[in-house]
Amino acid sequence: MGRKKEKHNAKIGEANVKKTTIMRFLIDQLDGFTDKLFVCQAEKYNWTTHFYRGQFFDEDYLIVDIYCHSSIPSWSCDARTEVKFWNTTIQDIEHHYEMKRNCMSCPPFIKWKDLISRENNYVRNGRIVCEVLISEVPKKANKNQAVIVKEYPGIRNLEILVEKSKFHVNMELLAFTSKFFEKELARGRLNTADPYILEDITPIDFKLYMDLTYHPKQYFSGNGSV
Repeated sequence: MGRKKEKHNAKIGEANVKKTTIMRFLIDQLDGFTDKLFVCQAEKYNWTTHFYRGQFFDEDYLIVDIYCHSSIPSWSCDARTEVKFWNTTIQDIEHHYEMKRNCMSCPPFIKWKDLISRENNYVRNGRIVCEVLISEVPKKANKNQAVIVKEYPGIRNLEILVEKSKFHVNMELLAFTSKFFEKELARGRLNTADPYILEDITPIDFKLYMDLTYHPKQYFSGNGSV
């Protein structure tokens, strides 16, 4: 049996020049929560949002994947995704999607203990009302690729300098997927207020490595579809 998908109609944001797809849904039964899929059919692009519970280094996280689908040949788009719990914005993410790389992953979206914390008040009467707003944004002009400033989605607690480029990432995810960074974290070299300087690699190569770390599904799952 396949996973049940919930469909939602797209709504239009009047204030935006581009059309905004809005998905509203309920996350409940948190004690036994594993994952949930939400599908929205819009005019130009169809969107799938996958929320699921994951773990690295014995810490539970809520993980979010966003998939974009289109019947347009050789399509591509840049989109902004805003995720809200009730009326509180949790993440605001911009990402480039294209036909063979149509998945944006956010592994360290939010720690599970922070999700269910009474202080944060995301869980009300045993449930969370979630709203995902997705809108196209103008495609960015190609800049000097020798200097990159990249903020990856989710919890960012480490800045890495590669030559003049800056990468804002999650140190636990980095250590979980790399023996080198796992040793650096254990030595206390990542958990500091100072940027971590990485040598013997180009910014373009390190960006490719980080893209593989954050968005592996778009590289290793064929067409990236769920």
